[in-house]
Amino acid sequence: MILLRNIWGYAYSSDEDVVACIARMLPILAVSFFVDGLSGSLSGVIIGCGKQKIGARVNLGAFYLVGIPTAVLLAFVFHLNGMGLWLGIMCGSISKLALLLWITLHIDWENEAIKAKHRVLGSSVQA
Repeated sequence: MILLRNIWGYAYSSDEDVVACIARMLPILAVSFFVDGLSGSLSGVIIGCGKQKIGARVNLGAFYLVGIPTAVLLAFVFHLNGMGLWLGIMCGSISKLALLLWITLHIDWENEAIKAKHRVLGSSVQA
C-alpha cells in the first residue's frame, strides 16, 4: 500500500489533486491497519479472559475521550481536514492499543489458567 501510494489513487480518479491526497493519506491508513490488527488480537485476549466490560470501557475511552476530540481538533481547529480526522482516529486506535497492551501484560495468567480449568471441568457432561 505504501509502496504504490502514488499510483493507487488512479484507481479512483484521474484528478491529480485527488491522487496526491490519496498518496498523502495512505501511509496513515497503513499504520492504522497495523494498529487495528494488533488491537483486535489484544481485544480477543481480553474477551477470552472474560473481561468484556474492561474491553468495552477501553474502546469507549480511547475513541470518545481521545480519538474523536483529537480528530475534531486536528481537522477543524488546525485545519488538517481529512488528514486531521484520520490522525485523530489513529490517536484513538493507538491509545486503545496501549491500554489493551498494558492490561494484557498485567493479567495474572496463572489465575486465568486456573479459572479456565474450572470452567472446562465444570462444564463437562457425564454420561
